[in-house]
Amino acid sequence: VKKGSLEKLNKVIDSLFSDHKILKYFDKKWLVRTECEILSASGKINIPDRLLFDKKSKKIIIVDFKTGERSSDHNEQITKYANILESMGYKVIEKVLIYTEKQDKIKLV
Repeated sequence: VKKGSLEKLNKVIDSLFSDHKILKYFDKKWLVRTECEILSASGKINIPDRLLFDKKSKKIIIVDFKTGERSSDHNEQITKYANILESMGYKVIEKVLIYTEKQDKIKLV
């Protein structure tokens, strides 16, 4: 790994974990699954970055990390994940896009 790349990555990580709005998605109260495969009714595999399951109910939060510019494709992708999970009986309470390289990092969909 190049030194400049490692320094940039460290800055991104520090920036993410110094943001209290993001830290709540890393709270130990959640049962967390990262890059968990979920199957759509058509048999297509989808892989959200982070799923937060409420330990006491069927409530769930979907978190997807993005780099680069915001795009409506990101909204469509996370909504597709939500639709699949809801068809499985979960109640999606938040859909969160986290843009790692933006000043305003969080977008709720």
